[in-house]
Amino acid sequence: MADDLVPGFLETTDFLAGEDTESQARAVIEAFLKHIVEELYRSSDQLAFHANRQELLHRETQDRIVQHLDASLSSSQKSNHAPIQNRTVSQLTISDYAGVCGEATITFGALTLVCGTLKLSHTICDLLRIFSEKEQFGLTQPAAPTLLEYSAASGGTLRQPSRTFMRPGVLRLARSDGNDFIVTIRGSGTTLSVGDTTAPVFSPVVKTISPRKFLATFSDQEDGSVEKKLASHLDISVEDLKACIDGVPTDTSVFGYDYFYEDELRVRPGSKSGFQTVASLSGGEQSRLLLDLTVRISRYRSKLEPIVLLVDQSKIFMDPEGWACFLEWLERKRPPFQTVVDLYTMPPIKYLAHARCYEVIGDDMDVSAFESRTWNSATK
Repeated sequence: MADDLVPGFLETTDFLAGEDTESQARAVIEAFLKHIVEELYRSSDQLAFHANRQELLHRETQDRIVQHLDASLSSSQKSNHAPIQNRTVSQLTISDYAGVCGEATITFGALTLVCGTLKLSHTICDLLRIFSEKEQFGLTQPAAPTLLEYSAASGGTLRQPSRTFMRPGVLRLARSDGNDFIVTIRGSGTTLSVGDTTAPVFSPVVKTISPRKFLATFSDQEDGSVEKKLASHLDISVEDLKACIDGVPTDTSVFGYDYFYEDELRVRPGSKSGFQTVASLSGGEQSRLLLDLTVRISRYRSKLEPIVLLVDQSKIFMDPEGWACFLEWLERKRPPFQTVVDLYTMPPIKYLAHARCYEVIGDDMDVSAFESRTWNSATK
């Protein structure tokens, strides 16, 4: 059982012991479990009187231990990058939807990594966007029937409405403020409920930023549309983009990029001495630029409202070293926003102490659970 408690222990404490962190954490937990068991056996608790067999006593004792640990871990906020009021996404439960058969739940931390979502029809980021973007919510609605035409044997034309089959399912999002939001997908339509009350119209219940593939060309540079393209890509105005570049501390840069903005945006990558236009950057450098600006915007907006940064690795083309730099920066800087990442290839990172990692369990479109892992076990 100690192995199951290691991820939560490392996430909510500052416990570090180099390469031996995981094994040393397990030893600490095992010692703690042993002490709790001894105390329970010495106490005047009624547990022993309710147990008819030793197996039952052992099982109930273990449950009590888990409760003690959960209480102590939940009271510690040392590893939360974002302040508790900014950690807007607490838990997502998927029921018979997106390739999950039955019910599966993810509990989010300040930094949450989910590995293996190619087994699903939607990434975890996509599912969270259903609660934040009207367009994404609309994609769950059944398509309107269209009129299909067939050539009849008699030479005439038969017209018949098409039928749309929508697999039903339920998504339940728990926010850190205690509110629950439920998206119910049915053949007749999709509804959003706040607790037991159905909302008459869709309204975002969580604020997200979700970068995707970006490529600026020299044509974009020539007609002055690079900044508009970037701003549109990040769902902000050009004026807000300028404000984020000017108003966020320079040490916020994930990749050591520097910026200045006069008539156009110019960038100096950390490895180079001079400033360049955006279009002159390589594809990988533009991906770094996109993530760098996304972090700046997330930091800027988190001053005003809780923000969840959603990053899908398949939508941002970047080398493994770039992904390692990004995740290690989040681990080290602990920014004031929450981050969820769908990972498909594991970057070369030796250890992440505070990331909450999950592995998708099951087969393609037949997923049964999201299993919590430490970074070391997830990368094996």
